[in-house]
Amino acid sequence: MQGDELIVHSFVIEGTEIKIRDKSGEALWKIKPYYVEADKCIGCRLCVSACPQGAITMVKGIAVIDADKCDGDAICVNGDGKRYKGCPVDAIKQVE
Repeated sequence: MQGDELIVHSFVIEGTEIKIRDKSGEALWKIKPYYVEADKCIGCRLCVSACPQGAITMVKGIAVIDADKCDGDAICVNGDGKRYKGCPVDAIKQVE
């Protein structure tokens, strides 16, 4: 490995999270943040209870995503593969 070169092999271990950071602790890449389209949100709170990072709160009846807490796992969008099936009105989007 030379200079800032980084080789990453992808693997998944259920229940384990790996975040790669530089020496200062800064993430080596940033996720594209998610946001809620306020005019579509019906205030059902399903995304709030589904988010494992606690990144979603309700403000005046509308879900709001804290980009600093969001890890981009998209459970709020796609569901958790169990009971939560994702936003029922497709109000959660990823910044392009």
